[in-house]
Amino acid sequence: MAGSAPHVTTWVLLEYRCAWGRHVTTENELDLSVRDWLTDSLRSLVRRGERPRVQFIRRERDGNPEAPFTLFISRGELLQVCKFGAYTDLLDVDIAAHSLEPLDLNHYFVCTNDQRDQCCGRLGKPLFTAMRARLGDRVWETSHVGGHRMAPNVLVLPAGYLCGRVFEAECDEFLEVMERDGFPGRWLRGRTAYPAEAQACEAIFGGRTAALRDLRDLSAEFTDCNGNRVRIAVPPKKSVQVIENCGAEPTRVGAFVTSGG
Repeated sequence: MAGSAPHVTTWVLLEYRCAWGRHVTTENELDLSVRDWLTDSLRSLVRRGERPRVQFIRRERDGNPEAPFTLFISRGELLQVCKFGAYTDLLDVDIAAHSLEPLDLNHYFVCTNDQRDQCCGRLGKPLFTAMRARLGDRVWETSHVGGHRMAPNVLVLPAGYLCGRVFEAECDEFLEVMERDGFPGRWLRGRTAYPAEAQACEAIFGGRTAALRDLRDLSAEFTDCNGNRVRIAVPPKKSVQVIENCGAEPTRVGAFVTSGG
């Protein structure tokens, strides 16, 4: 799985309580002005050199339909939140301004969109329920994050890790590891702030890196947790046969072949 996470530097996660379709982030019932705001905000981030991605999120509201909606913005090691009463309130929000309320603890976003892939719903929803029972409001359902074959997938922010094959039976172990050490180990698909090659290298080094310094064709240089520079060879990619989503025929994809980590 190493190196399979999308390369995203800014996550925009918008609560959406209406029904989710296959492509809910682009096919939804939001007012045109709100959709235009979202499009313009993403374009602004791209012009700043960022790589943004939108996710729709939801959770049960315990019988309170009047509860405020939630918007999360995550970039770097910062997760921010905004509460709003109506979607049109977002028209005054500047996503790029770093002016929202910061959050200290990791939040967990479990892919459950069974309209996009049955595996995400069948495996993701039980995991979401189990995680929500343990961490409450820090756990959300999210729309498709990619990688059906690695379901159930969990996005951890602001840590920036996308994790795969986090099965319900492993919920307690996964949360204990993430809440204590902060590194997902065998569940790691990649740190989304990094390109695929660096994601794979970090997986090899086992989470002992602090920051990516440089990426070249054949190696990546990190600063480790002691401030030392460490250069790691990019693992080779090989063609492997996979079933990319439920009901699909086997196909071949490129995958990093790692050793250790």
